Amino acid sequence: MLVKHYLHRLPADYEMQRITSRARQRGAIWNDVPHLAFKAFMIQRQGQSGSVRNAYSSLYLWRRVDGLTDFILGDRFQNVITTFGRPEIDTWLPFYVRRGLSHHAKFATIEVSDVSLSTRLADLRQIEHERSHTTMMDDNLVISLAALDISRWRLARFSIFERLESLNEKQQLFSIAYFAAPELEALRTII
Repeated sequence: MLVKHYLHRLPADYEMQRITSRARQRGAIWNDVPHLAFKAFMIQRQGQSGSVRNAYSSLYLWRRVDGLTDFILGDRFQNVITTFGRPEIDTWLPFYVRRGLSHHAKFATIEVSDVSLSTRLADLRQIEHERSHTTMMDDNLVISLAALDISRWRLARFSIFERLESLNEKQQLFSIAYFAAPELEALRTII
């Protein structure tokens, strides 16, 4: 499995309803993509929920690498490039993926932190695994996952919720305009 995330920064005066409409129109074509656990079409609006910018972002969990490869080489990603330019793509190796009890994806948070040189990676994975068990039976949670960026040695925690309850200062908040989940149900016992 691989986690993939990219973000397009948009001008402060950008009409964000255009992005919401785009996500809802294009979202349905993702509902049956092979090897895709989910894709979240995410938005940040400047001045809302602590956001300092307008942004359009996509978060994917690919169950197989060839699904991601087919996407990057195909027309769907070419459409992204044509519309917004070629984004810098963060790719992460999942430490864990947990399904919550909710099926209504409305908000997402991303929290990224550096992994120090003194951190033993196996210990970090174990800590994240233990941490994940506290959220597993949450009726507000759709997905919780932690992943490692091995090019820049960063840990990311991604969470998708039905209701926004609280944030810490390290989390970036996004609203979800569309959530495609062709293979989401297969994640109940993954990693």
